[in-house]
Amino acid sequence: MQTININIIISLGLNFIAIILAMLGILDPITGALVHNVGSVLVVIYSSLLLKWKSGGIS
Repeated sequence: MQTININIIISLGLNFIAIILAMLGILDPITGALVHNVGSVLVVIYSSLLLKWKSGGIS
């Protein structure tokens, strides 16, 4: 659950920052799309840590 929560925080935080920068005119639409895709890749890479997780509880 911790990894999932961190992924949500990363995704929302990055998108919130991108929205603020776009509103200020610093981030154009193409760069915004790239930032969004980079955020998605980061979340997927961080999610790969769940592949090492082994259930120690009920089978």
